[in-house]
Formats: sequence, C-alpha cells, structure tokens
Amino acid sequence: MNKSQLIEEINKLPDDIEFLSSKDDEGNGYRWVSGISVDYIHKSEENDWEIESLLSEDDAKESYTDEEIAKYLKKVATIW
Repeated sequence: MNKSQLIEEINKLPDDIEFLSSKDDEGNGYRWVSGISVDYIHKSEENDWEIESLLSEDDAKESYTDEEIAKYLKKVATIW
C-alpha cells in the first residue's frame, strides 16, 4: 500500500476514530498506533526486500553513500 492508497482509505473513516495495529497477519493481538517514522529496509538477493530490521534515515546517511542508499535500501513509512 502506498501513501495515496492509505490516505484514500483513511478519508473514508470518521474524524474521531482511533487506530489499532495488528501484532501479526493472523490478528493474534493488537496495539494502539502511536506514530509514524521514515525508515529504510535492505535489498536482499534472496528475498527481494528484507524486512527483518529497519534503519533510520540518520543511520542510513551515516553508513551509506547516496548511491548505495539508492541501490541497496528502500525508504518506507513505519507505523508504530
């Protein structure tokens, strides 16, 4: 889901609604959404985009050149 798709779905909801996030794909628990951050995930040859860990924007800029970021990392929004 990209930003435009998310906004489209959110705009269908009442303004006073609060958000929960499922702890996993099966719905085995829930938690309140507390914020959004911009992070990076690593490109992996085995499984395309690896999502086992996140790298903050600051850490990515400290550890990688702009060319390496473009080649090996993907910017994502993380909902907390």
